[in-house]
Amino acid sequence: MRDEITLSTIDYAVKEITEDCLFARSNLKVEEIRDITLRGLVTALFTSILTEEPEIQELPYTFNFTYSFEYPESWWQHLKFQLFPDWLKRHFPVKLKVIKDNKTEKRIIVIKKYATYPKANIAIPKLGGDVFKFHIEEQNAREDY
Repeated sequence: MRDEITLSTIDYAVKEITEDCLFARSNLKVEEIRDITLRGLVTALFTSILTEEPEIQELPYTFNFTYSFEYPESWWQHLKFQLFPDWLKRHFPVKLKVIKDNKTEKRIIVIKKYATYPKANIAIPKLGGDVFKFHIEEQNAREDY
């Protein structure tokens, strides 16, 4: 067994490829957060893209829940549950009361479908508003090979 070890450093990088059209906008925000749960650094890039008015769908959905809950039947059963050692509980088992319930809940799920245009080469004015309209015409182009 070794008594001493020598540590050295190496360069380490995490890279993610993101399309450059997302960075063409001037409103790019970068946020870095150290996440204790994930034990790492979370980097988020925020920008905006052009979208049409969303198509909104409302879908009814029913959730069915079944749950059960057990608890000692009386104060004496609770005392046995808390204080008796396991070998004594095997000889005198704790009587439990069980509550079971089925519950149905109806919810409406709202789905918004956006037509997005992240690569649109249209300048977005910084006026603070969200509404502007462009008229885009299709042009028939013929290419001879």
